[in-house]
Amino acid sequence: MKFREHRGQLSDSMATQVEVNSMQELLEYINKRWGWLGVSFNKVRFKHIGFDERINQETYHVLSMLNKEEIILGMSDSDTFEKQ
Repeated sequence: MKFREHRGQLSDSMATQVEVNSMQELLEYINKRWGWLGVSFNKVRFKHIGFDERINQETYHVLSMLNKEEIILGMSDSDTFEKQ
């Protein structure tokens, strides 16, 4: 799965793209990036938002809860870790 952080500009978001092979890897990456806030995420969900023609791939929001609100942590190209 390709994961990229949520940023204001597509180019800025794409610059953060990494490949992760499991939920554990994804959570480790997210927690490393967000650790400066003193928060830890142990669960995410995926929400399909459609095909992004700019990058020629399906796109999903990667969401989690923070202070009782669902936030967008980033985007992925899949909601599964199986090879496409």
